Amino acid sequence: GYASNETEVLMPAPITFAHRLVERQAEARKSGLLPWLRPDAKSQVTCRYENGKVSVIDAVVLST
Repeated sequence: GYASNETEVLMPAPITFAHRLVERQAEARKSGLLPWLRPDAKSQVTCRYENGKVSVIDAVVLST
């Protein structure tokens, strides 16, 4: 990875989005909202850029 000023956490936006998805999935699992979830989640977010900014989110993968 590399530092980027795209987000407040200085990470590229797609990585930040993917991390947030996994964090929310963990919250749902730990709270019992989705008790069948297991703690092995993976995510990938693919974005399209225009003029150095995210313009479109092309794909989102969230595996449980």
